[in-house]
Amino acid sequence: MTARAQDEPPFEVTLDMDNDGRMDRAAIAADPDSGLADLSIYLAAGEGKLDPSRKPDFVKKALTQDRILGLESKGKGSLVVTSCFGCGANKSWDATLAIVWCGGKFLVAGYSRDWDWNVQKADGSVETTLGGCDINFLTGRGVASKDLDDGKPVAENSCRSHWPTGRTTIVRSPANSDRRRTALNG
Repeated sequence: MTARAQDEPPFEVTLDMDNDGRMDRAAIAADPDSGLADLSIYLAAGEGKLDPSRKPDFVKKALTQDRILGLESKGKGSLVVTSCFGCGANKSWDATLAIVWCGGKFLVAGYSRDWDWNVQKADGSVETTLGGCDINFLTGRGVASKDLDDGKPVAENSCRSHWPTGRTTIVRSPANSDRRRTALNG
């Protein structure tokens, strides 16, 4: 059984997400009622202690029910959330969500997922299936892999069709109508 987000300590990182020269702060903590991980972003919060009375500029409730492994800045204002389900158990996966500030909104820029499924057969042997996918929503490109093979490009429509519903909104970029962007709804 996987550890729910409520069992995890809060994660926090400072970075300049909106590229205004001031440090912003992102934090993930478990909602006390649901136990699911909530993402809060405070723009221009600075690097010092956060005023507890300050309300976040952005909140994404129930970002994941998986165990949070990390929250970090990957440069150029990108925020990366890493989580896992099973975390090494017979059926497990890890996921990475990249979030950026673009055009005045927080966007899901990328999503990666790797999985490892072990099934015990009647004869006592174990069959393992490995796989993964990596989707860049800003470019519309993605790759998928199965077993130990190298990843192969996948069509844009197939990437989008596998994204969990209810968590994102697909919007057209006015500057380039053939590129799709995924907005992170708060």
